[in-house]
Amino acid sequence: MTDPGTGAGGSGPRNAVRESVTAFVGALAAAGLLFWSVGERWASGRGRAANALIVIDKHVSGKDVAPLVAAAALVAVAGAVAIPATRRWGRTVAGVLLVLAGVGATVEALLRRTTAQHDLRHKLPQDAVTHATNWPWMAVVGGVLLVLVGALVAVRGRQWSGMSSRYERPATRQGRAKRVDTDVAAWDALDRGEDPTA
Repeated sequence: MTDPGTGAGGSGPRNAVRESVTAFVGALAAAGLLFWSVGERWASGRGRAANALIVIDKHVSGKDVAPLVAAAALVAVAGAVAIPATRRWGRTVAGVLLVLAGVGATVEALLRRTTAQHDLRHKLPQDAVTHATNWPWMAVVGGVLLVLVGALVAVRGRQWSGMSSRYERPATRQGRAKRVDTDVAAWDALDRGEDPTA
């Protein structure tokens, strides 16, 4: 006899729960990577003022040069919330938005990885030394992860159960349906002039 939890009939719901949990955790992980990266220095520089006595240190963070990455982090958090809270087409739309946000964050991080250092040179003396950091690569990883999560949600999300139905027992749903059928039958009996309690 096949176990309902492991047979063909049980593998679908179990896989759906696993996929939805994976997407939820992945969206939060992408948000964490993006938030972390934009809070760090993407380029640093040091130079001396014209009198050669004052050392000038400057840096730019991801928030300064990559606002789209920070916005994508907020979209990732909203997407994580939308995964259990929406159904079918609403979840598909959420997945598409996650993909677009991930692509935007990835492209901007790759572009600003080099231009951040160039922008910093204009704020320092000509003989200043500048260097780029590796924090933009974390934003790239977060953006790519967000694209993958969004694709999973957009393609598979319609098959996942919603928040309310996920935690409702099958017996509870069946009992509720039976009560509705009983109520309808009672009203039909009253319409016919019969006593439904007899």
